[in-house]
Amino acid sequence: MTLYHNDGQGHFTDVTKQAGVETPREYYGFTVLTGDFDNDGWPDFYVTCDSTPSLYFHNKRNGTFEELGLTTGLAVNEDGREQAGMGATAADYDGDGFLDIFKTNFSSDTNTLYRNLGDGTFSDVKRGELEAERQDCYAESTQFAHQLQANGRFLATAPLLPVAAATSVQVRDGKRLVTDGPFAETREQLGGYFLIDARDLDEAIAIAAGIPGARKGTVEIRPVLELPGLPAD
Repeated sequence: MTLYHNDGQGHFTDVTKQAGVETPREYYGFTVLTGDFDNDGWPDFYVTCDSTPSLYFHNKRNGTFEELGLTTGLAVNEDGREQAGMGATAADYDGDGFLDIFKTNFSSDTNTLYRNLGDGTFSDVKRGELEAERQDCYAESTQFAHQLQANGRFLATAPLLPVAAATSVQVRDGKRLVTDGPFAETREQLGGYFLIDARDLDEAIAIAAGIPGARKGTVEIRPVLELPGLPAD
């Protein structure tokens, strides 16, 4: 692995050794992911590796890096096993203000989601944990819907399946086009909706703040456009 320093004049210099990112030749790096993973204002980078521990280089803010893959929990999976790392991306999936890392592995291995704990370490999130969180959110949302109903503000609500379950329909030149998946790939996905009867925007904001999903995602408030001639209830 090599780090090149850009001098701003169209030239690059190999600074691998002096920057502290020199690694043994036995490491098989595939994807380099950059990001400020500890929110200190300086870019760090993560390298997925095939059949060897992945690497995490923390920026020391003096032109050098320190490799902290094992101590941060990013080198191996929760079982302490190296994986066939291929690609990686970063996003704040749980809305806590810190970038989390999703790593894809070779076809015979499971992918890995690393949750940023905000203290310089990461946790390997298992599929079961995500499902448990989802079910807890559903239960809280159901309770919240009953509260809205008791207050006379509830009209309807429903969760939506992931975009992988979507079917898109288009009509072009009189021909119907049906495809699997969403119409467009986006960073955000609509998880469900609440249809409420609010007096004004202030009350709508107050209600939105109570929706359980707002704690880890974003609740978008949008007025309903009333059209004349639609069927009544």
